Amino acid sequence: MRNIISWRLSSTCSQKPCILNYEDLLQATQNHKTIVFGGYSGLGYAQEEELAELVRMLVKEPSDHACYVGGGTTMGIGVAYSLFPKFAIEFGYSDIITAGIVTRNAKAEDIAEQDFLVRIDTADGDWRVLQHGRSLLVDLAVDTHGTMIYFGGGAVARSEIQEAVSRGVPVTIVDGPGTNPDPDQVAKALASSPLSIIDGTAGLTGIYRWKHGMDAPMLAK
Repeated sequence: MRNIISWRLSSTCSQKPCILNYEDLLQATQNHKTIVFGGYSGLGYAQEEELAELVRMLVKEPSDHACYVGGGTTMGIGVAYSLFPKFAIEFGYSDIITAGIVTRNAKAEDIAEQDFLVRIDTADGDWRVLQHGRSLLVDLAVDTHGTMIYFGGGAVARSEIQEAVSRGVPVTIVDGPGTNPDPDQVAKALASSPLSIIDGTAGLTGIYRWKHGMDAPMLAK
């Protein structure tokens, strides 16, 4: 089935990312374990090498036939888009898919290199990918029986995590080194908007939390 789907999509896409709608993305992820990832975007990360190691551990865990779906841009946690193929090669995986769901507010030059991309209309300045009051990223995790994982994150991450938990999606919050935002960007954000939510994962209870060194799977089940 996947070969037929891939041929149909590739026949209409001359370059990456292939722009498609949500329903086609669901088809493209068939026969793959869907892992929706999130974290900081504009605030970046203070320890990028540690973050890269966390992404490496994420890629290793589910083995091959995985689809990683994020916010579609290169900023912050978007660096993972460049790391997934690298680590897949390291582990000998040949069937890794990357995709994103992003608002049309994102500039073309900020879109990460990935296989598939869904773009949706939102109000100016709104970076949530909501349709009918629900996050499409959470919808994807629900519709594919997937899981979600967050490497920190602000207000948008918090709302997605809360929605995911309320809808029965397994969610992992990764704590510790590699998940802290860039302090310079935090200072700028607070200077501009003192009430900004910096750590959207703080205070959330009843959610699986994982830290490097734990003798336990990274992904919640």
